[in-house]
Amino acid sequence: GADTSKAPMLSSPLGSPASVPISLDMNGTNGSISFDQFLAGLNYLSSLLKNNEESSMSNLLIQNLNQLLRKVPTVLHELSSLSNDGRSSRLKALIKLWIVVKTHGEDLISSNESTSLKCLQEWRSACERIYKYITIAFSGKDFGNGISWVVTDSICNLHLTSSTCFERAVRLPAAMKAVKEVAAREGSRLLVRNAISKNYMRMVEEKVIRRAHSKTYLQRMKKRCRSVTTQEEIVSLTADSDLNGGEDTMGTRGSWDAAIAAVAAAVQSVDMTVNGECVNAFCVTRPPGHHAGRELHPMKAVSNGFCLLNSAACAALYATAPVSEGGAGLRRVCVIDIDVHHGNGTQDILCSTYDPRFLYISLHAGGADVNGIDPAGEEPDQFAHHLARNPKKGIFPGRCGDTSPHKGVLNI
Repeated sequence: GADTSKAPMLSSPLGSPASVPISLDMNGTNGSISFDQFLAGLNYLSSLLKNNEESSMSNLLIQNLNQLLRKVPTVLHELSSLSNDGRSSRLKALIKLWIVVKTHGEDLISSNESTSLKCLQEWRSACERIYKYITIAFSGKDFGNGISWVVTDSICNLHLTSSTCFERAVRLPAAMKAVKEVAAREGSRLLVRNAISKNYMRMVEEKVIRRAHSKTYLQRMKKRCRSVTTQEEIVSLTADSDLNGGEDTMGTRGSWDAAIAAVAAAVQSVDMTVNGECVNAFCVTRPPGHHAGRELHPMKAVSNGFCLLNSAACAALYATAPVSEGGAGLRRVCVIDIDVHHGNGTQDILCSTYDPRFLYISLHAGGADVNGIDPAGEEPDQFAHHLARNPKKGIFPGRCGDTSPHKGVLNI
């Protein structure tokens, strides 16, 4: 019943401005939910909102919160009659509004010199509480809070490598065997999605991977895969005309489609998680990606380390892209990479210079005297690969992970 004719406009980088009806209902009347319940312990933000009622910034923050919270009970009344697809559609619309409100509030607070960093942090905390409240309220059987999804696709089996390669096709069914064993114990809390949406596959190839990798890199990789004449033929995908680029990264004609599927699984999982369908998702896909950079030899690595397209970096770039550009509209993403090797490709794509959108944390073996293998038990060529052809560089991909170049990177 609010008058929207004089509604302020939310100017947001997420897309078109959203009209926010004026409502200073702080007591939860007219069926709305009071935002007071989300301010417990957030003293700086509470003071800003309640003691500065004449402030245009405070009023706009209150209006935005009330606009969001007023939508919740209206939609909740419909939930009992909705399928999970219906819940997903309603919740996705609410989450988009939540992103606009949260983002606009951050901009307002950050632009006001009289407000503190603590106030900004508490605004984010309040918004996170609202997000949890909304997603829990929408939860149901096989949907929402407490649900984990495993995302995979048989297309990934099209990527074949030699039987002696560390990264080979047996890894995917082995992982899925473990998943099924856990799912048998966890019941409906762990669900498996065995096919990736074709819409995500198409979007990834047409848009997402272009944010992470250079045009020349993508053209080269796709052309190399498509040049293979049979599905069974296995070739080096990254060696150049001088046979540089590493022979470890092998593949087949189907490797390109498998790599696209791996990225699409990660991007679809971003949407599933952000939009409240689940609390997390695990992608059982191959080929891997964290050594793939914008170009070959990211951070002076000698090869691509079995990687074609960087799923984690693509997912992070998609998550932080504005809604108006087809992204999820988030402001910040943290990528945590746990591997014996440093994720040089991910750092190259996301954090070659400081970008406040990303925090990259890598936990890996490293250092001049650490090589992670037993020389006596390794073939000479494999030993050379792990040492990046120079013992002084440590294990593959070299010593690029020994230091943290700026505050957006934490290499451990």
